[in-house]
Amino acid sequence: MKIRDYLTEKDEYNWKRYESMLKSHDWFYERNSDHTAYEKGRNTKNNINHMHNVLSMEDKKKAYDLWNKYAPKFFKIKGM
Repeated sequence: MKIRDYLTEKDEYNWKRYESMLKSHDWFYERNSDHTAYEKGRNTKNNINHMHNVLSMEDKKKAYDLWNKYAPKFFKIKGM
């Protein structure tokens, strides 16, 4: 396997993971009275933010598109 093929497969895995986290994220975790659910939501949000922060500028557009695909109206990002 060439290094380029490996990096492409790794990138694809990370995009699938990012999308999966967005799909399953509890967007309203901050309003949950169950501390366990709150912690899970906060951890997921931190992981999503971390993955987003390490993206290149060109990949951030794709990330914003995925974010807006799964985010409730209140959380959508405008102007991208």
